[in-house]
Amino acid sequence: MRRKVKKSAREIYERFRKSRAGVILYDKGVLYFALAFIIPSVLMLIGFGQRGIHPFGSQQMLVVDLWHQYYPFFRVVSEKLRTGGSFLYSWQNGMGTNFLSLISYYAASPLNLLSVFTPNSVTRDALTFILVAKIGFAGAFSAASCAILTSAATSR
Repeated sequence: MRRKVKKSAREIYERFRKSRAGVILYDKGVLYFALAFIIPSVLMLIGFGQRGIHPFGSQQMLVVDLWHQYYPFFRVVSEKLRTGGSFLYSWQNGMGTNFLSLISYYAASPLNLLSVFTPNSVTRDALTFILVAKIGFAGAFSAASCAILTSAATSR
């Protein structure tokens, strides 16, 4: 009886592998890229939870440069995206400053565009989850570059 269950599970697996979803997930490599995104993201969230980092506890991830430099620029970019302010020059720092150079160094990530959809009251949480997403994308793009390099090396 046990053999029959294994055989039917194998048949189900083989049928799934031959289906359109199976081809996309396995043969096209989507499953590996998805796992390369999910695993680092989940590990970061577990680490935040174990350390009690906000929003899972009272500790704060925003320390030193992240709190004093990156976070204020993140908020200003979010505000400028909402209000339509200029990204070329800003009067918010001293006598004004070239804001384009600051944004290109600190806040030019396309994921920062997601801050437009969050209210100011949860900006810190949005920044935390955007950073987790950046780590996930780093894993996914690393897997993609490894796949490209591997396929280029094997095709020679």
